[in-house]
Amino acid sequence: MISLWLPGHLARLRLSYMTGGIASLHQAHQLALRESPLYHLFWRLTDRVFPFTILIELGVDLNAQIGAQGLHHACRQVFEQLCVPIEVQLSASHARQALTSPCLIYSNHTSMITPLILAATLERPDLQIMAMRYIDNLLPNFRPSIMPIDRTWSHELFPALNNGFAHLLASLMLSYLEPRASLTAARGQNQLILRQAAQHVLRGGATLIFPAGGVRRPARWFPGIGAIVAHLLQARNQGVQGHAQARLPPLYLLPVCVHNDSNAHIRSGIIRNMEGTRQPGSEQPIRVEFAEPLSLEHLSGWERLSAQEITFRLKDHYLRTLNPPG
Repeated sequence: MISLWLPGHLARLRLSYMTGGIASLHQAHQLALRESPLYHLFWRLTDRVFPFTILIELGVDLNAQIGAQGLHHACRQVFEQLCVPIEVQLSASHARQALTSPCLIYSNHTSMITPLILAATLERPDLQIMAMRYIDNLLPNFRPSIMPIDRTWSHELFPALNNGFAHLLASLMLSYLEPRASLTAARGQNQLILRQAAQHVLRGGATLIFPAGGVRRPARWFPGIGAIVAHLLQARNQGVQGHAQARLPPLYLLPVCVHNDSNAHIRSGIIRNMEGTRQPGSEQPIRVEFAEPLSLEHLSGWERLSAQEITFRLKDHYLRTLNPPG
């Protein structure tokens, strides 16, 4: 059946996304490509700007692999299949804090796959990643490792202004697939997630946060990271859940910076790999650089700071230590 009704197919796409995740989304997308010449033309033009069709296909495979072998090994396998090398700069003296100690890990986020890069780098079954809720809906097998953040206009506007037209196009499509919650509801849910992120660290786990959101040039950090650190400092000073302060394990803040993973770099590499024109070792590797962990024990006087002030200090230390791109 040939259909020229583009809005109808887009509505089917949204329904498939909401009810069945990426596998259902992929099926609906392929069906519409066959049925509608207008839909096919729309996506052919769109894919020239941002390769949604390719990413959907990769996402189907990633979701299946996460279910079969876990997040870390699935992400490593995806990058190996794409011939995307990842170099990790992590000193042996800091590896214990990164891989086993309770810690809050914070990173730049210069491409849509930055969380997957860090999941491939950090072999921690207890890793929880703070990410937009669409990831939770899109990749059901990723769900146990996600602390979902509800989108607000600020989460979309600043990345779109910083990252250019391709990111704006992706944001518009995500807004269509998953409408935003009300501002009041989003703020309430996000405050709850911040408390859960801190509690996860206090229980011995690792939480990964992107303080600037998904932007290429991190001019602004959201104060959520400061709120998490303030909660950790309070727990350190007062004890948590009836345990004395002396029994709390050492808690760390771990800055990390990802280089060479811009959307343009990743997009061109994926397309060349799919076309068979890319050779292993021919691409500039993605570089993941870990700075020296900060022990909460050494943050004297920070418990008297506001979340915004803590955020400002962490950002200043991050910029001086890691020199992120952008």
